[in-house]
Amino acid sequence: RTALGRAAAGLHALSPFATLERGYAIVRGPDGEVVREATARRPGDALVVTVARGELDARVEAVRDSGA
Repeated sequence: RTALGRAAAGLHALSPFATLERGYAIVRGPDGEVVREATARRPGDALVVTVARGELDARVEAVRDSGA
């Protein structure tokens, strides 16, 4: 039982939901595609932001490339 509990805790730590619980978000375009680069979007584009307990509808105001 203890080994099972440790395994479950390990799986939870790797879960995307655990990442959201730590304050991160998943940003998608209206087509559902994950936004990986700021330059993939333009001012005025609609976004859907998924957080730990819900979603937000957002709109791009400005795009800044980090140069990374």
